[in-house]
Amino acid sequence: MQPESQTNGEERDFPLPLAPFEAYMLADHRDVYPMHFYFRMVLRGHLEREPFTQSLTESIRRHPLLRAKVRPRFGRSPVWESAADVCIRECDLGFEDLSEVLQARRIDLTTEAGLRTWLFKGPLDTQLLFEFHHSCCDGLGALIFLEDVLLAYHRIVAGTAAADRACQNSGLATRAAIPLTARQKLCKMPLDVRDFFRISFRRPAMAAMAAETKQKAFDRDLSAYLSHQSSSAELTALLAAARMQGTTLNNILMTDVYRSLDQWMSQCGDSGHRWIRMAVPASIRADSRVTNTCCNQVTIMFLDQHSSDIRNSDSLLDRVTKLTRFHRESNIWYSMLQLLDALAAVPLLMHLYLRTNRRMCTTVLSNVGRAFESCSQPRNKGRLTVGDMQLTSLNFLSPLRPGTDVTFGVVTYAGSLSLSMHYKPHRIPEIQARKLFDLLVRNLQQSARTGSPVS
Repeated sequence: MQPESQTNGEERDFPLPLAPFEAYMLADHRDVYPMHFYFRMVLRGHLEREPFTQSLTESIRRHPLLRAKVRPRFGRSPVWESAADVCIRECDLGFEDLSEVLQARRIDLTTEAGLRTWLFKGPLDTQLLFEFHHSCCDGLGALIFLEDVLLAYHRIVAGTAAADRACQNSGLATRAAIPLTARQKLCKMPLDVRDFFRISFRRPAMAAMAAETKQKAFDRDLSAYLSHQSSSAELTALLAAARMQGTTLNNILMTDVYRSLDQWMSQCGDSGHRWIRMAVPASIRADSRVTNTCCNQVTIMFLDQHSSDIRNSDSLLDRVTKLTRFHRESNIWYSMLQLLDALAAVPLLMHLYLRTNRRMCTTVLSNVGRAFESCSQPRNKGRLTVGDMQLTSLNFLSPLRPGTDVTFGVVTYAGSLSLSMHYKPHRIPEIQARKLFDLLVRNLQQSARTGSPVS
């Protein structure tokens, strides 16, 4: 396994100060809980190594933060500077449990760029795993980059002329701008204060069923995942259910995650009253100058539901819908970014805040939406043709955090919804993880029946 080098003369973006969200992601990075997320691709057919390396190198030219590392500065905020590596690691084994990757040395942004690509060649297919440090980009930014890679590989294999896809004007200097007027910020200040105290002083329940002392057989560095691929009929029914109930697919997913976690905790013997807090990343890429550049253009909503309301109320979906609408319409979903702006002014405050808020939420639900929906690539039954291969499936894994030992990642591709659960085996044994995931799949299937024509 060895890195491949690239030569890149486009240095005008560097040195580039870290945005507050990037500094937060970097400060919250842990060896046991790395701030990494993953996209896994399965392609039917055999990938050619040299064209693939070339496609990676070409695509990274458009995305400066994927070819950057962090340079600390004494007494001053750190900055991004150019790195010269495209890191490709080859493994002979498959990665059903991701053990080859998830136990690897963590990305150190002070010595390397925040992207690693893992290549696994099987007898019938090729599997690619893209490992991103969250300081470099969010999930939507990563999908933009991955689409560039697929387009470049297809073009190189086909021998067609290269398009100039270099990043001519990245607009990264404005990537952290919050699109609110001074009046809007002032009007929402009481809501910001209330939300800050709620998040800081209301302790959310922890989704972990085993003490570490009872799980010594598990490596603390190891994480694992489970995945479910819906049929196109199930996805169509879920979308129909959302339309019928005047809500969105994401709100249905959130509702079923709340229900599944509460049912699972109760089945495991925890019948007490609890607050379940869900962190929900939300894109703010609309109307942005950096829409097509890999970076973080995301905020996070922290949404609470009490177990008594989850169990006893038939209106959970309606409540979740109203809560998310309120966060958007009142602009309170920008509160986290405003807080990070204030903390970034004094770097020590960022570390102090993270240390006093170790468990921010019970779980994370991250839905990156429809992958490659507008991609110009040829398709076969909705699946992209890439060279002489076909992209058959796509998975997304969101990061785990201290005290947040299970997270959910969702991506829609080729008419199918892929749901992945990322978890820590030393905190949640596999048998319990499977119970939780099975509950969620069944709840989603029940929600789909609400929108099915035969229901």
